[in-house]
Amino acid sequence: MMAGLAEGRELGVQKGYEIGQEVGFYAGCVRTWRQLQVRDPGLVTERQDRSLAALEEMIGAFPLYDPQDESLLDMLERLRGRFKALASSLGCLQDYYPKEADAGALSF
Repeated sequence: MMAGLAEGRELGVQKGYEIGQEVGFYAGCVRTWRQLQVRDPGLVTERQDRSLAALEEMIGAFPLYDPQDESLLDMLERLRGRFKALASSLGCLQDYYPKEADAGALSF
């Protein structure tokens, strides 16, 4: 029983980390696009600006601190879809691909 509890906790921590990392990636992209917009206001159309604002709102409303929220996975799917549509409209055809860090590649 205790082994199952420990495994469940470990899996939950891992999945939570992965979701947080993905949402953080989207938030970082939005911040970058906003900074580019400040430097060159003509870079983003009004429609793209509204999509950016909607994505910012979705990220702000994402239940990062409530892992028991039943709508979390649905919200994540909507966030992914909104991000892909916005990235495509901006010509930044990029997706979130988590990169596994190789322990041997890290150096300090």
